[in-house]
Amino acid sequence: MSAYLEKRRAIMLGLQAPDPKKEPKPIPKISEKKKAKDAVEKKAGYPTPVKKSSLRPGQRSEKMKGIMAAIKPLYKNFLKEKPYCEIRSPVCTSEATCIHHTAGRGMNHLMDTNTWEASCDPCNKYVEGNDQWARDNGHKYSKHKKS
Repeated sequence: MSAYLEKRRAIMLGLQAPDPKKEPKPIPKISEKKKAKDAVEKKAGYPTPVKKSSLRPGQRSEKMKGIMAAIKPLYKNFLKEKPYCEIRSPVCTSEATCIHHTAGRGMNHLMDTNTWEASCDPCNKYVEGNDQWARDNGHKYSKHKKS
């Protein structure tokens, strides 16, 4: 049996006292290697990383909750004026139940009713899943494109 195993057995049987505990070395928060890499990146002008949001999927920030509360009555009025789906995809149910944002939901386009289309839920999902079909049929366009 190896010396190590004999020592462990003796400690387990109480024939020998275990070695006094050694103090663990503190783990540095940032390694020297990481510090050096960060210094090189900072000198080279790399952008600093953006902190990730603490929101889970499906959650809204307080700001977005306020915006959605303000926009909800506009959605209802829009759907009263246009009760039928304007997208008319292959999965259409024809009754408009939601709003499709043709230019996305960025801050510049969220309140712009010119970028809204009355939509049934299946069509809205179809447009999001079939990008090329939506662009070809005018139901989706780039929010960055100047018109």
